[in-house]
Amino acid sequence: MQECSPLPTTTGIAHPGLLLHGAGSVKFMLPALPFSILMPALSLLLVFRTNTGYSRWNEAHPSLSLSLSLGLGLSLGLSLSLSLS
Repeated sequence: MQECSPLPTTTGIAHPGLLLHGAGSVKFMLPALPFSILMPALSLLLVFRTNTGYSRWNEAHPSLSLSLSLGLGLSLGLSLSLSLS
């Protein structure tokens, strides 16, 4: 298999390609402009999604703690009442 020479990354993103034609592989370039434009938008979306998930966890945590505490108290009380009788 032939080794692909590195292509300059100033004009785009280089990938050696996965399609084989004959003895060599197909080389193709992706333009860097769409990635440059979309990167700030994608990073903001990731931040807002993380903040949304964290706020949902903060809302759910008290009720989850309460239900676990009540379940533990119920199981301990039940086990104590059964062991005493």
